[in-house]
Amino acid sequence: MATEAIIDSSVIVSLLIPEEFSDWSEGAIGKYKLLGTLDLAYYEVTNAIRNKVLQKELTKIDADVSLKEAVELIRGSELHTAPEALPESLSLALELRLSVYDASFLISAKRSHSRLITLDGKFAEKLKGTQYYEMVEFPTKK
Repeated sequence: MATEAIIDSSVIVSLLIPEEFSDWSEGAIGKYKLLGTLDLAYYEVTNAIRNKVLQKELTKIDADVSLKEAVELIRGSELHTAPEALPESLSLALELRLSVYDASFLISAKRSHSRLITLDGKFAEKLKGTQYYEMVEFPTKK
C-alpha cells in the first residue's frame, strides 16, 4: 500500500503535545490509512520537545514521555529518507525560498504522490501559485 499522506514534524508534535491545532491534526490524519514522514522528523520533533522544555511548557519527565511516543509514531509511519531527495529539495528550496527541511517534506510527498499535512501556514502560503499548493493541507487560523 502506498503512502497517502506525509506528515511533517509540526503535525507529529501537535499529536503528542496538546496545542492550538492538535484537534485539527487528528482530524487531518484520520482521513488517511497510510501515513509517512521523513527520517529527519526524529531530529525536528526532538528539537521541538527540547524547546518546549526550555520554554517551561513541558517538564523533563513529560518530554521523555513525549519523545518515546514520537519515536513510536514515526516508526509506525512509512519512513522516507531525506538524502535521496536532497538535490531536488535544494533546488526547490532555492526556487521558492523555502527551508531545505520544508522542501524535503514537499518533495517526499510529490515523489510518493501523497498529500503533505503541516501546521506551517507560512510555508503553505509560499506555495500559492505553484503546482505544490494543492498538495498541502494546513489549518486556517481559528
